[in-house]
Amino acid sequence: MQQKKFLQLYGPMFAVIWVGAFIVLVTVKQKGLDLPTFWGDILIEKAGLTLYLPFTSASAFGAFAVAFYEMWRFMKRF
Repeated sequence: MQQKKFLQLYGPMFAVIWVGAFIVLVTVKQKGLDLPTFWGDILIEKAGLTLYLPFTSASAFGAFAVAFYEMWRFMKRF
């Protein structure tokens, strides 16, 4: 598959899922649920304040959702 067609097909879906996962992960972390951080995530805990920016975790959610969607779409044929 050509790169341009691939990005046109899956880019918007990945972007929407990435933004949604980013918001959910930041919200859940602020509510007190202890989430593991991955390489690329930023976690700063200082004087009772927490800053969590889950770049890699949100990307993992996006990639998983896009792959799962494509698998579901492929399996619908059978």
